[in-house]
Amino acid sequence: MIRLNNFPLPLPSFKFSIPSGSMSDSMTVEEHLQQRCRDLGREIMRESEVLCERLQNQMAEGRAELLKAHNQACGVVEKQTDVRESGGKAKCNVSVVAKGGPHDGEKKLLKPRYKKACYVGRSGGKKFREKGLSYGKDFEVSTTHGKFEMMKDGKIYFTDSGSTNGTFLGETSIEEGDPILIPTDETLEIRIGATIMLCELVAD
Repeated sequence: MIRLNNFPLPLPSFKFSIPSGSMSDSMTVEEHLQQRCRDLGREIMRESEVLCERLQNQMAEGRAELLKAHNQACGVVEKQTDVRESGGKAKCNVSVVAKGGPHDGEKKLLKPRYKKACYVGRSGGKKFREKGLSYGKDFEVSTTHGKFEMMKDGKIYFTDSGSTNGTFLGETSIEEGDPILIPTDETLEIRIGATIMLCELVAD
């Protein structure tokens, strides 16, 4: 008991509880707390990655809508106005042929859908290999360089995801997060690293 001016002051009491089954007999309280901190850190990282991807998608959609509104205000006619061929089938896939660089000649058909992007980068991860483009031999390409995605308007765009060496249309550098519209009636050349992607919309 602590006394101050002859008045007894009770010492504060602290309660500590450990969830049942979360601590082994051989662990000290300090070791348990350290383990919990590590577990919480991993959970926070996973939640952060999900939130970041969600925010990036929302930002890209917002940019696309702003760009569309700007083009309409300026009287700019978008090239991807008709996404159907004469047979009536929607052109909702992207044929990509690599030109130049270590992946020269490689061809792949991508099928981006709304909120289901096709990722492009140096990564050899599953989502790059199976549903996107993995340019692992091009060391100028970032691990996650960009993505092909379908926006709410049903049109397909390529967006730089914050790459180190950038994305180019000809000699023009494209800002991170600025969606590039893939036109319906022509092949678009997008350069990432040493690779030029020849992008063309095709039907199923």
